[in-house]
Amino acid sequence: MDSERGGPITPWLAGAGVAALVVMSSVVTAVPRWLFTCGVLIVLVAAIASRAMDSRRLHASPLAIACCVFVLAQLVSTLFSVDRGMSAAGLVPLSIGVLLLFATRHAASHAPSARVIVGALAAAPLIISCDVLVQRVVGHSPFSGEAPMGGRYQGSLPHPNDFALAAACLPFLLCVFARARLMPRVIGMLVVAALVLAAALLTQSRTAMGGAVLSMLVIAAVLLPSRARWIVPLFVVVVCATAWALDAAGFRDRVLDTITARSEGRLGIWLVAWRMFIEAPILGQGPHTFGLFYPRYLAVVHLPEGYEPLVGYIPWAHNVYLEFLAERGVVGFAALAALVYFLLARAWSGVFRRDDAPDPIDLGVLASVGALLAMACLDLSAQKDWCVFIVCVLIGLVMRDTDATRRPAELVQQTPEQPTARASAAPG
Repeated sequence: MDSERGGPITPWLAGAGVAALVVMSSVVTAVPRWLFTCGVLIVLVAAIASRAMDSRRLHASPLAIACCVFVLAQLVSTLFSVDRGMSAAGLVPLSIGVLLLFATRHAASHAPSARVIVGALAAAPLIISCDVLVQRVVGHSPFSGEAPMGGRYQGSLPHPNDFALAAACLPFLLCVFARARLMPRVIGMLVVAALVLAAALLTQSRTAMGGAVLSMLVIAAVLLPSRARWIVPLFVVVVCATAWALDAAGFRDRVLDTITARSEGRLGIWLVAWRMFIEAPILGQGPHTFGLFYPRYLAVVHLPEGYEPLVGYIPWAHNVYLEFLAERGVVGFAALAALVYFLLARAWSGVFRRDDAPDPIDLGVLASVGALLAMACLDLSAQKDWCVFIVCVLIGLVMRDTDATRRPAELVQQTPEQPTARASAAPG
């Protein structure tokens, strides 16, 4: 394989560049701009090398076509934007994301360098969670020196809600325990869950907490045998009930805000996004233009009686689906839906197509995409760099060459005494 792909140097270069950007996204406010630029340049070189090495092996898979259609839809909506300059500036993260996709695909087709990327994704929730917990104890982040934001802890992330990055990468950390025997596997998953949930509580991010819980449930459903799957949901229920009873980190108020329309600040934002979509349903108002419309549209949309909307500059719709409808119209939303469908289908086939243990990379991608889709209902945005980067890395992982890396034993080695996850899940 190495001779066909020009030796192991380019996959290692690609894996190192992608892993560096993932780790730097975990402590982004502590990373100098020049260092991030160096990471992008490494990924650029790796992406160019990957095209040179893989040019004769490309084939038009449905996922690859969906990626091309998605990028084309962004370009079209930018061309017809009400503010082309603002929309064009928003294409920078997508451009880096495309490079990440090519570099990740190239690296993931070489098993050792694939482990570098998976290791970086697994390390991200550990780094972020420890950063938040230390910030709570000493009063500042050990990496960036940042203080908490009004009682909410964000570590070295731009905002506490960006803890969703940890929730999105959590499945890869949980998959680390897939090779262990049942009891160490369960204990390891619970320890990790406790660490991440404790940090999520300190951020007071409902989005991140929901995404972390969903990630844990998906991984537990696949990796644990039927007799042990109830342990993780029970653990989550106990943690949430305890946090509710103690009102830990304002957990009770945050939950009530979510289910009470009158106090949910996002409701006004969503109504503005829908108004934007109604006025430009085909191509939308233009990518990244939500902030231009929010102040004046908020004054004309119908709000519930007694509702107090958020006043100020709101850059995105806090709902990815409404964001795409408002800014990119039906065309952009359809392109997003097609991309998500083929991404999930590709990951699903890697997890459930075989009779032995599921592929850990595809399982991580499947759970991560599921968590991202759920969190997209309350936050996330195509304007958040890490959202674009992580999605592109996930796409690159599932687009790796099937003959090169779709061998679960290379990343998750079953022991003779350990039954496979699928066999363990069988009745009896």
